[in-house]
Amino acid sequence: YYPVMIVLNLTERDYPIGQREHLMERAIEVAGSLLFFFVSLKQEVGIITTGAISGNDRPPSEPARAGVGHAIGILEMLARVTAGKEPTDFTRHVLESGVPIPTGAKVLVVTPPTSEAQNESLIALRRRGHDVQVFIVSTHQPPEEDVAVPGIRSHAVRAYGS
Repeated sequence: YYPVMIVLNLTERDYPIGQREHLMERAIEVAGSLLFFFVSLKQEVGIITTGAISGNDRPPSEPARAGVGHAIGILEMLARVTAGKEPTDFTRHVLESGVPIPTGAKVLVVTPPTSEAQNESLIALRRRGHDVQVFIVSTHQPPEEDVAVPGIRSHAVRAYGS
């Protein structure tokens, strides 16, 4: 048993302009897939995102809880979320969101390729005792060095396919 926090980077400036909409939609799909995979294992799941929902002044987030009802609420949020226009560093936002990350939680980060500063923040999160994994969303097969975050399990998510 371990709680799962999905971190969904929807910061507009982190995505390439020409593929922004497509890649953000893919990132949302990946977050939804991860959500239901872990809910099917009866895990508590929460989400922290840098996206925006019309009418809300804060990026939407949910603490880790169990149950299909909670997961459906997160899916409804994902259906309404759009790009975050503020130039928010998603790694800092995780720590400043006010959403508690339970000790020993699995933190699954869905993002386009990360910067060196973002990688350092992810490593710092791992040092706090969390199992951090990164899902890199891209339209092409990124080079190994663009997928690898030193010391963190990283996965390439292509635009199409499994």
